Amino acid sequence: MKKIWQEIVNLLSKGESLVTATVFNTAGSAPRTAGAKMVVKGDGSIVGTIGGGRLEGEVRELAREVFITKAPFVKAFELTGADAAQMDMICGGKGEVLLDYIDGEDKLNLEIYRGILDVLMKKEKAWLITALSTKDSGYRQQCLVKKDGTLLGRLDCESDFLEKLIKGPAKITIHSQVWEDRRLLVEPIRNTGTVFIFGAGHVSQQIAPLAERVGFKTVVLDDRKEYANKERFPESEIILLSSFSEPLPPLDIDEDSYLVIVTRGHLHDKTVLE
Repeated sequence: MKKIWQEIVNLLSKGESLVTATVFNTAGSAPRTAGAKMVVKGDGSIVGTIGGGRLEGEVRELAREVFITKAPFVKAFELTGADAAQMDMICGGKGEVLLDYIDGEDKLNLEIYRGILDVLMKKEKAWLITALSTKDSGYRQQCLVKKDGTLLGRLDCESDFLEKLIKGPAKITIHSQVWEDRRLLVEPIRNTGTVFIFGAGHVSQQIAPLAERVGFKTVVLDDRKEYANKERFPESEIILLSSFSEPLPPLDIDEDSYLVIVTRGHLHDKTVLE
């Protein structure tokens, strides 16, 4: 996803407008999960994907219209049974796609999306909120709300509602909510997380690159320097322990962390778990 945000910043930095297509409110076996995003450039080329096939083709065609109207558009889709087959897709399910026009001449847009990259670089959390009107098709506001409450962009709503919106049960997943005559799409901006792997054996050698391939940062901990090293784990942070029986050093573990315990023996596994 960082590639998508970077592409948006690159285009806005050059004053180029673009359309983003974001999947949300999915159910069933939709072509892509909620949060999948694609950038459509002015020349029709794309970065990213929302699942390919006829659905993506239709969205690209709709993006051409959005470039003309400069107004956001929500496309609902339902791909079940014969409908999915007719669209040359094996996936069923339903959902919605927001096609959002982002004006390259509006410097505030560049500020918002640079803010997203800054949040990711600093491993912080934020929420990108896009507000649409249920009455006025041309209405759009967008802002980036950081964890400390600071806001980049525009969003007219009460502060307590905003806090509820980003700190509710769905705070870690993309979701939409209706407030008065507006519909708000909330996208969490966060790094995928960190996988702490206790043990640097052959199992860990398979786990680490797999986790890294899907965007996780990995930290490998072991008390054997011949195993816990950059030759075996080139992309991982290495923490060499004196012993698994000794207290672990302070670790930056939060709600985005995952612990994998695969030491060289069950006794060490038990020690780490305790």
